[in-house]
Amino acid sequence: MKVSSLILTIPILLVLSITSTACAQTNPKLVNSGKGDVSWAKGWTNLSDLVTDSPLIVIGEIVKVKETIQQNERLYFTKFFFRVDTVLKGQAANQIVIYQTGTPDKPETGIMDDPLFKIGDKYLLFLESNEPDTYCYYGPECRYLIATDKVYSINHVLDNTQYIAPRTLDYNGFSLAMFNANVKEILNSVRFYSSTNVTRLLRGEAEKASFVLATNYSVEGKVLFNINRVDSKNGYLMPVTDGMTLNIVPNELYVHPNNDYHLILEIQTDEQNIVSGEYLINVNYNIGGTITGSHQIKVIIDTLKLSDIKMRP
Repeated sequence: MKVSSLILTIPILLVLSITSTACAQTNPKLVNSGKGDVSWAKGWTNLSDLVTDSPLIVIGEIVKVKETIQQNERLYFTKFFFRVDTVLKGQAANQIVIYQTGTPDKPETGIMDDPLFKIGDKYLLFLESNEPDTYCYYGPECRYLIATDKVYSINHVLDNTQYIAPRTLDYNGFSLAMFNANVKEILNSVRFYSSTNVTRLLRGEAEKASFVLATNYSVEGKVLFNINRVDSKNGYLMPVTDGMTLNIVPNELYVHPNNDYHLILEIQTDEQNIVSGEYLINVNYNIGGTITGSHQIKVIIDTLKLSDIKMRP
């Protein structure tokens, strides 16, 4: 199993755990603390990956507060009623409920880069199901304010600099019609996506990286996968290095139109044979011998061995 940290530092101010109640928001920054960094469980740098990784994409309006939940002295959640006007991906009722951290009654309980919704505001949201007809999202990349049919990423709504949108997700008055067309174009293509673009391992450590193969309206057939290494200097294909074993599960499958298929890339290293350094790995797919593509991840092998860490007192 991957060792995520060698040294654990516990902050004195506050420790929050909200993964069991809402979308996983790890160590959220509180408005009244003014310290630390927001660390979301997920993150995206482009619209294609965000669209692929989001089960539900909707446009609509915040109607009213349904209820506020107090988990402890400092941790609150608010459930908002959201009227769904347009569904860009997935299926949703005409009205759904959306979780958000904080409560309007106590502004200091909110998150700096994810301010509480305002009643009457219109949003474009990338959501995941929390419970029936109740949804949550993973940070500011997943919410966009709609005003006069223009799209604004949350950094253009905030009055602080706590959130800087990725360049390809930075919208400041972008046409809503064009945004919707871009989403439709993405959904009409085949996407191969992983939330793990870079992973760091000790020598002898193992990792499992999640992948998604999303088909469009016309793709159907048998899919074969293969894995190779790419030379970082000239892009030439290379055999996988000694001391590293790569396996994607399943290695083959049959896909149907408009479906998402989840796969796991298993990375195993041998601490005696693996050489420390950076390795570029291509995971390639071939659908029916006609449609091909790939996704690349970087595997960084540390100089330390896993057994050295385990032997420490």
